[in-house]
Amino acid sequence: MDIKDINSRFIDAYNYLNNLGKVQNKSRFAYEIGVSPQIFTEILGGRMNVSPVILQKLFDTYKISYDFIFFGLKPIILPEESSSILSEPKYDKQELQLFKERLADKEQLIESLKKQVANLEEIIRLKKAQ
Repeated sequence: MDIKDINSRFIDAYNYLNNLGKVQNKSRFAYEIGVSPQIFTEILGGRMNVSPVILQKLFDTYKISYDFIFFGLKPIILPEESSSILSEPKYDKQELQLFKERLADKEQLIESLKKQVANLEEIIRLKKAQ
């Protein structure tokens, strides 16, 4: 999960809301998510990253899906009946496969990092023994 991807999907969510007519204008949207219009412009221009606080406000105010922002999975807006984070999301087979692949990649990365840590611990142990 790359911050650039999250920023890009944040902008996609804004554009989606704007196209649906759920956003009056950029300034109003900025205030509704708790930032100044200037900061929002910086985020749109890629000169500033969206913060967790801004994302939480986006989730709460517009019911944007966590899975969309963090993983790129649709739907962008949570359906009314599943607006709770605890409800069971509905994915198609392709989205589930993508999620499983990403999860497997992350598990492999974690295992690789564990091995690197173990190797470094062994090097430190050997250096201390000298």
